Amino acid sequence: MSDTFVDYAQPLLERVPPGCTPGQLRRALLIASGVWNAVVAKRGDIDGAVELVTRTVAEEVRQPVPRGWLATIERLAVRKLARFDDDDRIVTDVDVHLVGDRFRVLASSESPPPAV
Repeated sequence: MSDTFVDYAQPLLERVPPGCTPGQLRRALLIASGVWNAVVAKRGDIDGAVELVTRTVAEEVRQPVPRGWLATIERLAVRKLARFDDDDRIVTDVDVHLVGDRFRVLASSESPPPAV
């Protein structure tokens, strides 16, 4: 899942400022995992997934999601549907480690139970 997740999260990774800490990068990637999971949960409903994530983030930080982040969340949701639609795994954890001068991202996932 890690390689797939990093590929998917590229639009968000492009927004991360140079010199960020592993903790800061992890927080950003947790938002990306929330978008991924929302698209899976909403069965590809982009608007529903974006609304779910922006509401959750706004409640968590107690302020509206900035426009730039909203655009990134929308871009991630569209990217999930366009490039990874057949991957219905749920991201269960994201961890970031600094290895030398590079970050290593480890993403864990679970497959959802079969549809009834």
